[in-house]
Amino acid sequence: MGNNGFFWNVLGGGLNAGQASFLLILISRKYDLSTAGLVTIAYAFAVFFQGIGKYGIRNFQVTDMREEYGFGDYLKSRKISVGCALIGAGFFLFWKYIDGSYGLEKAILIFEVVVLKMIDAYEDVYLGRLQQLDQFCRGARIMAVRLLATTCTLAAT
Repeated sequence: MGNNGFFWNVLGGGLNAGQASFLLILISRKYDLSTAGLVTIAYAFAVFFQGIGKYGIRNFQVTDMREEYGFGDYLKSRKISVGCALIGAGFFLFWKYIDGSYGLEKAILIFEVVVLKMIDAYEDVYLGRLQQLDQFCRGARIMAVRLLATTCTLAAT
């Protein structure tokens, strides 16, 4: 992996871990605590469903050194897990809207953050493929650049 791979992996991991905190700091400076709380709930909800979207496929994928399963199998599995996570989140948020617990704006904001985290979950299968091919550095660079672009875009908006 070398020093270059180490840098990109640390940057990507740091952005992944710190994105919510950084954005929350910006939001709490510009808006009220209620808005900051809503964003916190949305991120917590999204991270929960991201776990469902990832469903541990990468660990299995990167240890499949003999490639008993093709990349298409992993991709199909990831599409199913991400689809289930999106449907589950949508159903839960719709239910909360119908029973009056969440307003429409709150439900939509939470779902948007869930979709953002599902992009991370979907990307993970490609990063797993690069790791499987011993190109972890490329995967770390892709993840870091995408997370940096996403964080900057969200901060600007």
